[in-house]
Amino acid sequence: MMITALPNEPVLRLPTGPLLAISAGVPSLSGAVIAGAVMAIGRWDAGASYAALAGGGIIAIAAVVGILVMGPWRERPVGLWMTLWLAGTVVRMVVAPALTYLLYSATSLSPLALTLTVGFTYLVTLFAEAFYLAGYMNRTTTVAAAAGDPGTVEPREEQPPQW
Repeated sequence: MMITALPNEPVLRLPTGPLLAISAGVPSLSGAVIAGAVMAIGRWDAGASYAALAGGGIIAIAAVVGILVMGPWRERPVGLWMTLWLAGTVVRMVVAPALTYLLYSATSLSPLALTLTVGFTYLVTLFAEAFYLAGYMNRTTTVAAAAGDPGTVEPREEQPPQW
């Protein structure tokens, strides 16, 4: 199925490498930070830090799957990218609990540490991706509009809110 852009809608590819790096790196790093915090607090056993590392790994896998579902290497209209990002987020919302349940059922990890880490790393990854994508879209469409590219949206003038 061929998807066509609106007359002034930019068509672009998303940077696959940075998106995958954010999707894998942010949850892994936040899982490691949580594991270190658990060990520093000292109130939980070593199993809790393993659960924190596993939770970060689960979200890293789910986030990478969500990005791959989007197919960021393909050229698509800007309006379609945000819809595909939401679809990738829904896939991530299904994959993450399924992997968490499978891991928890197969091992004897701390359920509280695993659940908290999965929830925290999910939110941190979601915000990091949203921040990166919004910045990328803003930079790409602004630069193309300034260059006078006919396939881009003209920058809108700031107007005061009408009360």
